[in-house]
Amino acid sequence: MEAVGSQSGTTAERVLIEDCGQLAEE
Repeated sequence: MEAVGSQSGTTAERVLIEDCGQLAEE
């Protein structure tokens, strides 16, 4: 994941966190 890149890493991490949050709610 970290190998993806710095600029893309931050956005990707936020997206993944949001995804996990939605899945957890369901």
